[in-house]
Amino acid sequence: MPTVQVWFIPLISRLVYNIPGIRSKALETLIAVTPKLIEKEDPRRQQAVADFLAYHCADFFASLTQNFLNTGEEVYAITVWGALVTVIGRPLQRTVHFNPLLKMAEVNIALSRN
Repeated sequence: MPTVQVWFIPLISRLVYNIPGIRSKALETLIAVTPKLIEKEDPRRQQAVADFLAYHCADFFASLTQNFLNTGEEVYAITVWGALVTVIGRPLQRTVHFNPLLKMAEVNIALSRN
């Protein structure tokens, strides 16, 4: 069985893929594995999260914002945001990427009021 370091970043990258079916399957998979991923502190998950934050996070969230939040697919963007915040947890709060994510949530709340 592959470890989280092997499948985590490829799965996350599929969340902003340009083919909707692949995106939805990736999101379903992430949501399905989340309870198992966060039930205990696993060094392998921590390493996968650290690698994502160090090497992929900025591009990922820029793509999520540009391709989904700014194009009218706010529900998808905020769903992905929530799933990643749940999986990544506290390490995300310690990065420069957290504030732009909060802006994403604010935009979604403002749009839902209209």
